Amino acid sequence: MPARSSTRTPTRPPVWALVPGAQFAGDRYRLLERCGGSTGVAFWRAHDTVLARDVALTVVEARESSAAGFLDRTGWLCRTGDGAQPRPGRTEAVPAVLDMFEADGCAVVVSQWKQSHALGLVRVGRPADAAESVALLAGVVRDANRAGVCIGIDHPSRIRVDADGVAYLAFPGVPAQATPRDDVRGLGNVLSELLTGMHHTGTGRPLSPSAVRPDVSPALSGLIVDAVGSGDLGADRVVQVLDEVIAAAPAVPAAPEATADHPGAESEAEPGTGDARTPLATWGPYLAGGVLLIVLATVGWFVGVSLI
Repeated sequence: MPARSSTRTPTRPPVWALVPGAQFAGDRYRLLERCGGSTGVAFWRAHDTVLARDVALTVVEARESSAAGFLDRTGWLCRTGDGAQPRPGRTEAVPAVLDMFEADGCAVVVSQWKQSHALGLVRVGRPADAAESVALLAGVVRDANRAGVCIGIDHPSRIRVDADGVAYLAFPGVPAQATPRDDVRGLGNVLSELLTGMHHTGTGRPLSPSAVRPDVSPALSGLIVDAVGSGDLGADRVVQVLDEVIAAAPAVPAAPEATADHPGAESEAEPGTGDARTPLATWGPYLAGGVLLIVLATVGWFVGVSLI
């Protein structure tokens, strides 16, 4: 009897076994930097070797059926608005989803990469700055909740802060267990991270941010406590309070411009001109002439000595 040939199905590596420098999804993406994650979920900055650009990858271990459900739930984030025009702030708070597919036993969401910082590395100076940072993201959560869906702010590593100070969903992907309540809780934790560096994982009543930072107003502090706690606070209320905090904040005075009306504007300028000339520019010609005379005198001395 001829021997039976057997093929062994290769075991896919779990997402936490992926390492920087590895090629992923048929060598399409080269993994550059792991940006966080949890059991069965990994967030990566990667390089698209075909289009020569950096992208954000959300990689989720999933069976075939759950992978399809994960991608379906994430589909709402691909929309830019209810109509033809993008909703204001949507693209800043949720970068473009470039692709979604299944590869190597995982569900993968590819999104635009922006120059940014991890949420845990950012602190704001004014409480109103935290409200402004989160306002656009809160608006997206409100829109999603009104549509009966959620965006899945279930992990602090999903949120990053871009160069303009906007907190955004860097790694989109909606888990099966995600609920609108989780999104509101996530917003509260983003605010808490920006103000105090604390992220609350329990379900009890969290520490009030005003106990850590007295400059945090009772309205903003109460919003964070209610959002992170086990209350029934909705995204509409979050947006309302953030707008009120931003509107009530005193304006930051603009830095004065150096003009002729301000003292010292022409401290280095010649009288009657706006040319702020430096001392070197003023005395340069005289210094150059003096050096030339010294050189000529030296040459003349050597010539005179040689003739004696």
